[in-house]
Amino acid sequence: MELLAILLGTLLTVPASGGVLSDTLLAKEIRSQLYATEQLQVRIDNIPTHQLLQGRIDRVRIAGTGLWLSPQLRLHTLEVETDPINININTIRNTDRHQSRSALEQPLGVAVKLVLTREDINQALNSAEFITTFQSLIPLLFNSRSLQQASRRYQITSSQVEFISNNRFRIETEIAELGYSDRLNLTIEAGINLLAGRRVELIEPIVLVNGKPAPGQFVRGLRAAANKFDLNQLETLGGTARLLQLEMTPETVEMALFLRVEPAAATP
Repeated sequence: MELLAILLGTLLTVPASGGVLSDTLLAKEIRSQLYATEQLQVRIDNIPTHQLLQGRIDRVRIAGTGLWLSPQLRLHTLEVETDPINININTIRNTDRHQSRSALEQPLGVAVKLVLTREDINQALNSAEFITTFQSLIPLLFNSRSLQQASRRYQITSSQVEFISNNRFRIETEIAELGYSDRLNLTIEAGINLLAGRRVELIEPIVLVNGKPAPGQFVRGLRAAANKFDLNQLETLGGTARLLQLEMTPETVEMALFLRVEPAAATP
Protein backbone atom coordinates (compact mmCIF):
# COMPACT_ATOMS: atom_id res chain seq x y z
CA MET A 1 0.00 0.00 0.00
CA GLU A 2 2.93 2.35 0.57
CA LEU A 3 4.02 2.16 -3.06
CA LEU A 4 0.41 2.58 -4.18
CA ALA A 5 0.19 5.77 -2.13
CA ILE A 6 3.39 7.04 -3.77
CA LEU A 7 2.03 6.25 -7.24
CA LEU A 8 -1.38 7.79 -6.64
CA GLY A 9 0.01 10.91 -5.01
CA THR A 10 2.45 11.50 -7.87
CA LEU A 11 -0.12 10.90 -10.60
CA LEU A 12 -2.46 13.39 -9.00
CA THR A 13 -0.16 16.18 -7.92
CA VAL A 14 2.14 16.46 -10.96
CA PRO A 15 -0.61 17.24 -13.53
CA ALA A 16 -2.33 19.58 -11.10
CA SER A 17 0.85 21.62 -10.58
CA GLY A 18 1.16 22.22 -14.30
CA GLY A 19 3.96 19.70 -14.82
CA VAL A 20 4.06 17.31 -17.73
CA LEU A 21 3.63 13.77 -16.48
CA SER A 22 6.13 11.50 -18.20
CA ASP A 23 7.61 8.06 -17.66
CA THR A 24 10.87 9.67 -16.53
CA LEU A 25 9.22 12.08 -14.12
CA LEU A 26 7.09 9.42 -12.49
CA ALA A 27 10.07 7.07 -12.15
CA LYS A 28 12.11 9.88 -10.58
CA GLU A 29 9.34 10.64 -8.10
CA ILE A 30 8.98 6.98 -7.10
CA ARG A 31 12.75 6.67 -6.61
CA SER A 32 12.72 9.74 -4.37
CA GLN A 33 10.21 8.05 -2.06
CA LEU A 34 12.22 4.83 -1.65
CA TYR A 35 15.36 4.15 0.36
CA ALA A 36 17.12 2.67 -2.69
CA THR A 37 16.26 1.37 -6.16
CA GLU A 38 18.22 -1.14 -8.22
CA GLN A 39 16.09 -1.18 -11.38
CA LEU A 40 12.86 0.64 -12.17
CA GLN A 41 10.87 0.99 -15.40
CA VAL A 42 7.73 3.08 -15.79
CA ARG A 43 5.41 3.37 -18.77
CA ILE A 44 2.41 5.67 -19.07
CA ASP A 45 0.18 4.59 -21.95
CA ASN A 46 -1.85 6.88 -24.21
CA ILE A 47 -1.71 10.28 -22.60
CA PRO A 48 -2.51 12.90 -25.27
CA THR A 49 -2.14 16.41 -23.88
CA HIS A 50 -5.86 17.09 -23.94
CA GLN A 51 -6.55 13.93 -21.90
CA LEU A 52 -3.89 14.79 -19.35
CA LEU A 53 -5.20 18.31 -18.93
CA GLN A 54 -8.63 16.81 -18.26
CA GLY A 55 -7.14 14.51 -15.62
CA ARG A 56 -7.40 11.25 -17.59
CA ILE A 57 -4.67 8.63 -17.98
CA ASP A 58 -5.30 5.35 -19.79
CA ARG A 59 -2.86 3.09 -17.94
CA VAL A 60 0.34 3.11 -15.89
CA ARG A 61 2.72 0.16 -15.73
CA ILE A 62 5.61 -0.13 -13.29
CA ALA A 63 8.24 -2.87 -13.10
CA GLY A 64 10.95 -2.79 -10.47
CA THR A 65 13.68 -5.05 -9.13
CA GLY A 66 15.46 -4.51 -5.86
CA LEU A 67 13.20 -1.85 -4.37
CA TRP A 68 14.20 -0.95 -0.80
CA LEU A 69 11.41 0.48 1.34
CA SER A 70 13.91 0.77 4.21
CA PRO A 71 17.48 -0.40 4.89
CA GLN A 72 16.04 -3.75 6.05
CA LEU A 73 13.07 -4.27 3.74
CA ARG A 74 13.75 -5.15 0.10
CA LEU A 75 11.24 -6.16 -2.57
CA HIS A 76 12.90 -8.46 -5.09
CA THR A 77 10.31 -7.86 -7.83
CA LEU A 78 7.33 -5.53 -8.09
CA GLU A 79 5.00 -5.22 -11.08
CA VAL A 80 2.08 -2.79 -11.05
CA GLU A 81 -0.56 -2.12 -13.69
CA THR A 82 -3.44 0.31 -13.24
CA ASP A 83 -6.87 0.60 -14.78
CA PRO A 84 -7.72 3.93 -16.45
CA ILE A 85 -7.29 6.85 -14.05
CA ASN A 86 -9.73 9.76 -13.97
CA ILE A 87 -8.80 12.76 -11.81
CA ASN A 88 -10.67 15.95 -10.96
CA ILE A 89 -7.97 18.55 -11.63
CA ASN A 90 -9.84 21.34 -9.82
CA THR A 91 -10.09 19.24 -6.67
CA ILE A 92 -6.48 18.10 -6.59
CA ARG A 93 -5.08 21.62 -6.92
CA ASN A 94 -6.37 22.39 -3.44
CA THR A 95 -5.82 18.95 -1.90
CA ASP A 96 -2.89 17.64 0.10
CA ARG A 97 -1.08 14.64 -1.42
CA HIS A 98 -2.16 12.49 1.55
CA GLN A 99 -5.81 13.21 0.72
CA SER A 100 -5.42 12.49 -2.98
CA ARG A 101 -8.26 9.93 -3.07
CA SER A 102 -10.71 12.83 -2.96
CA ALA A 103 -9.63 13.79 -6.50
CA LEU A 104 -10.58 10.45 -8.04
CA GLU A 105 -13.62 10.67 -10.29
CA GLN A 106 -14.04 6.89 -10.37
CA PRO A 107 -12.65 3.86 -8.50
CA LEU A 108 -9.09 2.94 -9.40
CA GLY A 109 -8.12 -0.71 -9.91
CA VAL A 110 -4.50 -1.80 -9.51
CA ALA A 111 -3.02 -5.23 -10.24
CA VAL A 112 0.14 -6.04 -8.28
CA LYS A 113 2.66 -8.87 -8.53
CA LEU A 114 5.19 -9.12 -5.73
CA VAL A 115 8.17 -11.46 -5.26
CA LEU A 116 10.17 -11.70 -2.03
CA THR A 117 13.29 -13.83 -1.65
CA ARG A 118 14.04 -15.95 1.39
CA GLU A 119 17.24 -13.96 1.93
CA ASP A 120 15.37 -10.65 1.95
CA ILE A 121 12.67 -11.99 4.27
CA ASN A 122 15.29 -13.26 6.73
CA GLN A 123 17.01 -9.89 6.69
CA ALA A 124 13.71 -8.20 7.53
CA LEU A 125 12.93 -10.75 10.25
CA ASN A 126 16.18 -9.89 12.02
CA SER A 127 15.79 -6.13 11.82
CA ALA A 128 15.27 -4.24 15.06
CA GLU A 129 11.97 -2.84 13.77
CA PHE A 130 10.49 -6.27 13.06
CA ILE A 131 11.78 -7.83 16.29
CA THR A 132 10.20 -5.03 18.32
CA THR A 133 6.88 -5.41 16.50
CA PHE A 134 6.82 -9.20 16.74
CA GLN A 135 7.84 -9.04 20.40
CA SER A 136 4.79 -6.91 21.19
CA LEU A 137 2.47 -9.45 19.51
CA ILE A 138 3.66 -12.53 21.42
CA PRO A 139 1.47 -11.91 24.53
CA LEU A 140 -1.57 -11.83 22.23
CA LEU A 141 -1.07 -15.54 21.55
CA PHE A 142 -2.25 -16.35 25.08
CA ASN A 143 -5.67 -15.93 26.69
CA SER A 144 -4.33 -16.34 30.22
CA ARG A 145 -3.09 -13.14 31.85
CA SER A 146 -0.42 -15.05 33.75
CA LEU A 147 0.92 -16.55 30.52
CA GLN A 148 0.83 -13.14 28.86
CA GLN A 149 2.92 -11.71 31.68
CA ALA A 150 5.30 -14.68 31.60
CA SER A 151 5.83 -14.29 27.85
CA ARG A 152 7.21 -10.78 28.39
CA ARG A 153 10.26 -12.30 30.09
CA TYR A 154 11.46 -13.62 26.74
CA GLN A 155 13.24 -11.69 24.02
CA ILE A 156 13.65 -12.74 20.39
CA THR A 157 17.31 -12.73 19.37
CA SER A 158 17.19 -14.13 15.82
CA SER A 159 14.86 -15.79 13.29
CA GLN A 160 15.24 -17.71 10.04
CA VAL A 161 12.52 -18.84 7.64
CA GLU A 162 12.61 -21.59 5.04
CA PHE A 163 9.98 -22.71 2.57
CA ILE A 164 9.19 -26.36 2.13
CA SER A 165 6.83 -28.36 -0.07
CA ASN A 166 3.07 -27.83 -0.41
CA ASN A 167 3.13 -24.11 0.41
CA ARG A 168 4.50 -24.74 3.88
CA PHE A 169 7.00 -22.63 5.78
CA ARG A 170 9.19 -23.19 8.80
CA ILE A 171 10.47 -20.45 11.11
CA GLU A 172 13.30 -21.14 13.55
CA THR A 173 13.50 -18.51 16.29
CA GLU A 174 16.02 -18.19 19.10
CA ILE A 175 14.61 -16.74 22.31
CA ALA A 176 16.45 -15.53 25.41
CA GLU A 177 14.93 -15.32 28.88
CA LEU A 178 15.76 -12.07 30.63
CA GLY A 179 18.46 -12.58 33.24
CA TYR A 180 19.61 -15.95 31.88
CA SER A 181 22.23 -16.94 29.33
CA ASP A 182 20.38 -20.03 28.10
CA ARG A 183 18.50 -19.90 24.81
CA LEU A 184 15.23 -21.51 23.73
CA ASN A 185 14.71 -22.67 20.16
CA LEU A 186 11.16 -22.09 18.93
CA THR A 187 10.09 -23.83 15.71
CA ILE A 188 6.86 -22.96 13.91
CA GLU A 189 5.85 -24.91 10.81
CA ALA A 190 2.57 -24.59 8.92
CA GLY A 191 0.94 -24.55 5.53
CA ILE A 192 -0.99 -21.57 4.20
CA ASN A 193 -4.36 -21.66 2.48
CA LEU A 194 -6.18 -18.68 0.99
CA LEU A 195 -9.80 -18.12 2.00
CA ALA A 196 -11.88 -16.04 -0.44
CA GLY A 197 -8.79 -14.06 -1.39
CA ARG A 198 -8.84 -12.02 1.79
CA ARG A 199 -7.87 -14.30 4.68
CA VAL A 200 -5.23 -16.94 5.34
CA GLU A 201 -5.65 -20.23 7.15
CA LEU A 202 -2.81 -22.14 8.82
CA ILE A 203 -2.78 -25.79 7.77
CA GLU A 204 -1.56 -28.40 10.26
CA PRO A 205 0.57 -26.02 12.35
CA ILE A 206 3.40 -27.53 14.36
CA VAL A 207 5.04 -25.64 17.24
CA LEU A 208 8.11 -27.00 19.01
CA VAL A 209 10.15 -25.63 21.91
CA ASN A 210 13.63 -27.13 22.02
CA GLY A 211 12.37 -29.91 19.78
CA LYS A 212 9.36 -30.79 21.97
CA PRO A 213 5.68 -29.98 21.28
CA ALA A 214 4.60 -26.62 22.68
CA PRO A 215 1.51 -26.29 24.90
CA GLY A 216 -1.75 -26.57 22.97
CA GLN A 217 -2.74 -23.06 24.00
CA PHE A 218 0.21 -21.66 22.05
CA VAL A 219 -0.92 -23.47 18.89
CA ARG A 220 -4.49 -22.27 19.36
CA GLY A 221 -3.24 -18.74 19.88
CA LEU A 222 -1.21 -18.97 16.69
CA ARG A 223 -4.30 -20.05 14.73
CA ALA A 224 -6.34 -17.24 16.27
CA ALA A 225 -3.67 -14.68 15.36
CA ALA A 226 -3.66 -15.87 11.74
CA ASN A 227 -7.46 -15.65 11.63
CA LYS A 228 -7.26 -11.95 12.52
CA PHE A 229 -5.51 -11.25 9.23
CA ASP A 230 -8.27 -9.98 6.95
CA LEU A 231 -7.75 -7.76 3.90
CA ASN A 232 -11.29 -6.46 4.35
CA GLN A 233 -9.82 -4.23 7.05
CA LEU A 234 -8.53 -2.02 4.23
CA GLU A 235 -12.10 -0.87 3.66
CA THR A 236 -11.66 1.51 6.60
CA LEU A 237 -8.80 3.12 4.62
CA GLY A 238 -10.91 3.56 1.51
CA GLY A 239 -9.91 0.50 -0.45
CA THR A 240 -10.31 -3.21 -0.91
CA ALA A 241 -7.76 -5.89 -1.72
CA ARG A 242 -7.83 -9.51 -2.80
CA LEU A 243 -4.89 -11.89 -2.62
CA LEU A 244 -5.27 -13.91 -5.82
CA GLN A 245 -2.12 -16.01 -5.60
CA LEU A 246 0.34 -17.05 -2.90
CA GLU A 247 3.02 -19.47 -4.01
CA MET A 248 6.16 -20.55 -2.18
CA THR A 249 9.30 -22.05 -3.64
CA PRO A 250 12.46 -22.93 -1.70
CA GLU A 251 13.89 -19.46 -2.39
CA THR A 252 10.94 -17.13 -3.03
CA VAL A 253 7.40 -16.15 -2.14
CA GLU A 254 5.28 -14.86 -5.01
CA MET A 255 2.01 -12.99 -4.53
CA ALA A 256 -0.58 -11.56 -6.91
CA LEU A 257 -3.05 -9.00 -5.59
CA PHE A 258 -5.80 -6.79 -6.91
CA LEU A 259 -6.42 -3.47 -5.17
CA ARG A 260 -9.36 -1.13 -5.63
CA VAL A 261 -9.13 2.44 -4.37
CA GLU A 262 -12.42 4.26 -3.86
CA PRO A 263 -12.87 8.03 -4.26
CA ALA A 264 -13.12 9.90 -0.98
CA ALA A 265 -15.01 13.02 -0.01
CA ALA A 266 -12.76 16.06 0.01
CA THR A 267 -11.85 17.42 3.44
CA PRO A 268 -12.92 21.04 3.91
